[in-house]
Amino acid sequence: METTYKSKIDIGLMFPIFIIIFGVGVFIAFLSVWIGLVIISLLLTFIIHMILTTYYIIDGKSLRIKSGIFVNKLVPIDTIHKITETDSLESSPANSLDRLELRYNKFERIIISPKDKINFIKKLTELNTEIEVRLKNEKPE
Repeated sequence: METTYKSKIDIGLMFPIFIIIFGVGVFIAFLSVWIGLVIISLLLTFIIHMILTTYYIIDGKSLRIKSGIFVNKLVPIDTIHKITETDSLESSPANSLDRLELRYNKFERIIISPKDKINFIKKLTELNTEIEVRLKNEKPE
């Protein structure tokens, strides 16, 4: 059975981006550079599309990480060996700073931000009991 988890959207992360784009757009409009305004509008549309199409699908034995037109990654759940909470600013398919770092295969990792983090982790650990989970509010054993 397929379960979809939307990415959490952090207004504190998105607000500065939109303010900068809006400011540049106003400045370009003030200068009457209409092609620049079209480019800013396209950029804004692209960013909104990325935000709205970032999600994670657990389907049987795989995790699909989708974000816009650029990220469509398939991670076999049996290769995931560690999930850690992180607030890394690294570019990733995550719309929030409330993030999870998934380590899989031998050296690969990806950072995501599911809105329902607890149920997301629970579902993954049900499918792969070998996953080590490290949450910030939990003390290591």
